[in-house]
Amino acid sequence: MTQIIKSNQITNKYYLLALTNFEKKDFKLAKFHFLEYLEKNDDFQALNLLGICYLNLKEYISAAKIFKELISKKIITDSILNNYGVALKNLKEFNTSKYYFKKSIKINQKNFLAFFNLGNLNCEIGKEKEAEILFLKCMELKKGYLPAILNLSMLYLKNYNLDKCLKLLKNSLNIFPNNNTVIENIAKIYLIRKNFNLAEKYLIKLIQLSKENIKKIIPLALGYSYEGKEKEYKKICKLYIKNLTKDSSIFSLNTIKKKMPIISFLSPDIRNHPVGFFTKDMLPELSKRFKIVIFNTCEFEDEISIYTKNFCHWINLKTNNEYEIADAIFKKNVDVLIDSSGLTRTNNLGVFKLKPSKNQVSWAGWLASTNLKEMDYVISDHFCTRQKDEKFFTEKVLRMKNIWCTYSLSVLESLNLKKINNSESFIIYGCFQRPEKISKKVLRTWAEILIRVKKSKIFFINQSFNEYEKKS
Repeated sequence: MTQIIKSNQITNKYYLLALTNFEKKDFKLAKFHFLEYLEKNDDFQALNLLGICYLNLKEYISAAKIFKELISKKIITDSILNNYGVALKNLKEFNTSKYYFKKSIKINQKNFLAFFNLGNLNCEIGKEKEAEILFLKCMELKKGYLPAILNLSMLYLKNYNLDKCLKLLKNSLNIFPNNNTVIENIAKIYLIRKNFNLAEKYLIKLIQLSKENIKKIIPLALGYSYEGKEKEYKKICKLYIKNLTKDSSIFSLNTIKKKMPIISFLSPDIRNHPVGFFTKDMLPELSKRFKIVIFNTCEFEDEISIYTKNFCHWINLKTNNEYEIADAIFKKNVDVLIDSSGLTRTNNLGVFKLKPSKNQVSWAGWLASTNLKEMDYVISDHFCTRQKDEKFFTEKVLRMKNIWCTYSLSVLESLNLKKINNSESFIIYGCFQRPEKISKKVLRTWAEILIRVKKSKIFFINQSFNEYEKKS
């Protein structure tokens, strides 16, 4: 008898431990204790909680087995049916999943989670109108249910229903005034509409909530740059740079003469990327006169990266922070450090702010000023940076004689460009820029070129155009 009591105490201890960890959302430990408890106890409540643990741990096959077992034993609640539907949806068994969500709603028409999950399912299978109705019903049952608000806003944003999206998000801002995703999506709408002043208002708020949000402001800097709003662009650059690192120019730099000077590139883009194609034909020539070091910050490599390694000393720094990267560059005692990212999303300006090299140069990835005082030069030409625009640069402008860069000839030849009719003289222009770079001023310029050049046409080619198409 004593042994039985002791055994029961142990199993009850497992159950209490499981419940404690479940409430703490430590589902891995809760799962372990529930399994120990269920070895000696036939407890449907514990089994249901174990199924929820599996759901949270994304072990959907195990979760589905448990909920199916409960249903087969006539332990049926709207919650169990809903959870079974969630497991099945994640296993891509959409029709069966839909059946159990609807069954859950039939038992309890106020189960907002079942409406929410059924909405997510319809989104996934492309039934977006049905998804909208279900998200709205969920929000009606559960006022201010944030996951439904966010998913519906993303659905509106995807379909370019900007008015509906903005109204929904602004209303939710009254309930969640400091929610990062709500604020960011409002800013995103204003960016799409090129209402940069209002976008700035919300992005500044985002940064005030957390300095980790600083990179969210980059699209605004790009927008101001594309529109030629130099004053606003400079202000955003300065805000961005201020929040990069606390320190600047932390190294004592000495000039040591070498037989062959070292030119280095700090870049995430020496790969199948425009920057990779700018360097592909240049590096073989450059390596004849200089020692080349590439500090790579990209997480993957491809055929361009592999080809480039033949002409340089390649150093991977993809997992390092700004200070670690700066230290690695400083130890190599490079003569010139070239940045190929500028103010783009994967930029390394935090490293350049620490100034690990005496000569720091911006080239290829960005033609506007970085507004970083530690950036010494920008390489450009007479077309991209006119004399009258130098006042907008903190860097000294170095102009190439002909053009600031050249695309890989081998890549262009591989495109096998041919005239439609060799007897006819005509020119085809190609513009591969993202839609947000194509301002009214750009379009007017292209229109003037096409008018002046007879028998000419232009193709605007970029996959991003698909994102801007209004869906019916």
